[in-house]
Amino acid sequence: MTLIGAPVRRVEDERLLTGRGRFVGDMVVKGVGEGGTIGAPAAVANATADALAPLGIDITELPMTPDRLFTLIHQREKRETP
Repeated sequence: MTLIGAPVRRVEDERLLTGRGRFVGDMVVKGVGEGGTIGAPAAVANATADALAPLGIDITELPMTPDRLFTLIHQREKRETP
């Protein structure tokens, strides 16, 4: 039994033939694509804050740039050294 080259019975969708079909462009999905990207920065900020909390470092300003985190850590080290 070979399927390659065999005729296939065509099936028509009545909704599409009569203009009652629904298409992706017909749906109202405003803001749906943003859901997967908005949570990531908050998760990173919370993880960073949790990691620095045992050192007594509180993050009070955003954005959390590497330079700002580096400065916070070194300021904490300077307070601890006699």
